[in-house]
Amino acid sequence: MLDTILIPGNEDMAFAVFPVLMPIDQLPFRHVGEVAEALEQLFEGVAFLHDHDIIHGDACFFNFLVDASKMVPGGWHVGAEYCQEDGWTRFKWTRRWLTRPNKYYLIDYDSSVRVKAEGDQWIAGNWGQDRSVPEMRWDEACDGYKVDVYQMGNMINDLIEDERTPSERFWVQHYNFLLQRGYKLRPRYDPQWIPSWIVDTSRLATLSEDSIASLYAFWVLDAVRVSDGKKVILKKVNTYTEELSILRDLSEPHVQNDPRCHSIPLLDVIPIPGDDDLAFAVFPPLMQIDQLPFRHVGEVAEALDQLFEGVAFLHEHDIIHGDACFFNFLVDPSKMVPKGWHFGAEYCEEDGLTRIKWTRRWLTRPNKYYLIDYDLSVRVKAEGDQWMEGQWGQDRTVPEMTGHEACNGYKVDVYQMGNIINNLIEASSCLRLVILEKDVLIECFDSTGLHGTGSI
Repeated sequence: MLDTILIPGNEDMAFAVFPVLMPIDQLPFRHVGEVAEALEQLFEGVAFLHDHDIIHGDACFFNFLVDASKMVPGGWHVGAEYCQEDGWTRFKWTRRWLTRPNKYYLIDYDSSVRVKAEGDQWIAGNWGQDRSVPEMRWDEACDGYKVDVYQMGNMINDLIEDERTPSERFWVQHYNFLLQRGYKLRPRYDPQWIPSWIVDTSRLATLSEDSIASLYAFWVLDAVRVSDGKKVILKKVNTYTEELSILRDLSEPHVQNDPRCHSIPLLDVIPIPGDDDLAFAVFPPLMQIDQLPFRHVGEVAEALDQLFEGVAFLHEHDIIHGDACFFNFLVDPSKMVPKGWHFGAEYCEEDGLTRIKWTRRWLTRPNKYYLIDYDLSVRVKAEGDQWMEGQWGQDRTVPEMTGHEACNGYKVDVYQMGNIINNLIEASSCLRLVILEKDVLIECFDSTGLHGTGSI
């Protein structure tokens, strides 16, 4: 850790500063010796923690990173993994075998435990990325040291097994099933996949479409609907929440035809064989609202108008979204990017290499914006159902969430939505010189009929 920065007015959080590292599998391993070097440091690192009476608690694949400064001396863009700092130019890299010794690191100690006395190593519950540990149970404690070793063993399996990440392998397992149901995943997820850069050794992995993994594969992945060749998004949905029920109701034709409805339409639901807790939900492909920059104040106004309208529409239908936050408000970019884009390489066309050409929103009006992710949503069926306890959603700065009393979910929606406005204003150069008065915002909210506008 390089530095710690306290956050003014927030005693529960601080900024920690670290050197820039890279996921261990972002650049492919080419030699057995390269893997051996990584594994040796993994064993050494976990053993060192245990020698110092520390249980890591999450010694899993995504928490073991490499210092890539020698492999990619020109640096790389954290948000565009295979690009230089300009976010456009593909970087050039040197394989690990030629940059030895390389240094690997364990990160993320938020689940870690100090063993100060005999018995502190016994921990109950489920934690970490890898929850396949058989002993993990809420009703019985297990030895945290042994959990570290088990999770570390699975990391070894992940490194040895193939080029795909653990979260991607779920999709590999369901590739043929989804194909039978009419949805085809990218070649990377075909069980018979052989990396194109191995078939043709003259190719670089970083310049091959099938090297592109999805950062969101833990929950969502893109596919092609076989019947018409259209791109769709598949999401793993928990069946024990109200998400599917709410989505089905909001996807009824008469509801979707209401211009005030800004809920993402549900295209299909596919039960997952042998798993009663999960199903695949099928949606149209959307894009993060700030992925393409706003150029005009009117473009932001169009987005905010639909945000107000969408949340108000949910409240009128007695639905609390529960996570009306920045990353759950998306745009249909089909008119802005008519040639489409690669789900795993956001600024590229489907080949994963060619940069997209896009048209600014002002010229493609009207654009359609959508609220997504209803896994935390609640139906208010009776008086009092709107009162909720705890912390939830992406934005947990809601003051009422910090106490132990229930707070009004309608008002939480409005507060979190207000922070979307703040984020848009901060991110949009066209708004930096525009001052939005509080009274003007409240008037906008009041005109929508939203519950709990006093949260402003």
